[in-house]
Amino acid sequence: MKTISDTKLRVARFGDAAEMRVYTESLDTREGRLQSFTHRTQAGGVPIVLEGTVLPQHLALTTRSAGKETVTQLPWDPAQGGFFAVEQSLRQAPMKPGEQRTVSFAMPGLTGIQRGTATLKAHAPEATALLDGSATLLRISQRLVTDGLDLDGTCWTDSQGEMLKAAVPALQQETYRTTRDRAERYGQETGFDIGFDTIVRLDTPLPHGHASRRAVYEATLTRKNPVELFVTGASQQVEPLDDHRARLTVRAIRPGEPPTVPVESPPTDADRQPNHLIQSDNGTIVELAARIEPDSSHPWQIAQALERWVHETIQQKDYSQGFATAADVAQTLVGDCTEHAVLLAALCRARQIPARVCVGLVYSAADQGFAFHMWNEVWIADRWVPLDATLGRGGIGAAHLKLRHTDLAGDQGETAILSVLDVMHQLQLRVVEVE
Repeated sequence: MKTISDTKLRVARFGDAAEMRVYTESLDTREGRLQSFTHRTQAGGVPIVLEGTVLPQHLALTTRSAGKETVTQLPWDPAQGGFFAVEQSLRQAPMKPGEQRTVSFAMPGLTGIQRGTATLKAHAPEATALLDGSATLLRISQRLVTDGLDLDGTCWTDSQGEMLKAAVPALQQETYRTTRDRAERYGQETGFDIGFDTIVRLDTPLPHGHASRRAVYEATLTRKNPVELFVTGASQQVEPLDDHRARLTVRAIRPGEPPTVPVESPPTDADRQPNHLIQSDNGTIVELAARIEPDSSHPWQIAQALERWVHETIQQKDYSQGFATAADVAQTLVGDCTEHAVLLAALCRARQIPARVCVGLVYSAADQGFAFHMWNEVWIADRWVPLDATLGRGGIGAAHLKLRHTDLAGDQGETAILSVLDVMHQLQLRVVEVE
């Protein structure tokens, strides 16, 4: 069976219209087992293409972007479900009330593949609101779990197992089967802005803002435990208060200051090497990195100069980019926090400074709250030290809350980026103390 999915995602971000185009062509057995695929993502200027073929013991994966091609092999179970395994399972054998089943599926991302399981439980048929009237449909609760995703949701199917509606409460998202024309018109009608409408508001402004040296926050999640989601490290410590509350202590970290910090994992080869999102071997990036602070051999001095250069050079803060690669940004010099982060990471790696990307939240004084954000950490001597090229302050204060860090190699980028789904629409923050 060949399945083609051509998706256009258009959403407002801080007033700009961002668009991502994803094309997937998958060849599967009738039981939903993946055989081969092509997956193309256009999130920035240059598309990223994944092609895969399932062999007896592994998946042969080829990744292409900006003239760079990488061939890898992933361990693969021939019984592993493909990208559309859940839908195929429901169509091939429509569920009955009271029935339960588990379906393995795969999920393609920007540069890698994640494998997961969908646990399905059928309930009683019920009257279900659709875009045009209602219909009696079978309600099926589902839990989707991968390395970077754990979401509960519901779908509704007709007697043939066709999914006509789905809902994910954590994202406040409902999806309906409809026509292409109506879907494109509906995308222009909604007033939702993923930037402004997901800000975690504070009751009062954060004292000192990004000049703060230490801050203590109380984080509350309605459905999950903050200890399992927020990262503990040199700049941020997380202590449990109960099953849904935690205390976050955030400190401004600089090389050698404070003298001792919690021991952190040193950089890996992936924090030093180029990949399809951080092309530190790209000719333009190598040339730019060599021109900035050329006579210095001090890593922290170089990293600060690179942060300052990215901040000053990307003058068009454009939220219409979905997720451009470092090679894209080096040419356009346009973008938001993700573009600042991938370019700074690439420039640092080009100067032999290990660098990674952080995903989390940052304080916005204009909105009196925390917005979802991406920044960097570089390895200096004995610790990971944060930098944020969107601010250009030579380091950060205590106004960043980290969920994940990633080298953006393989499927690591998707795992980190998806971490924001665990806190979106359910996080509450209270400032306890600020210095």
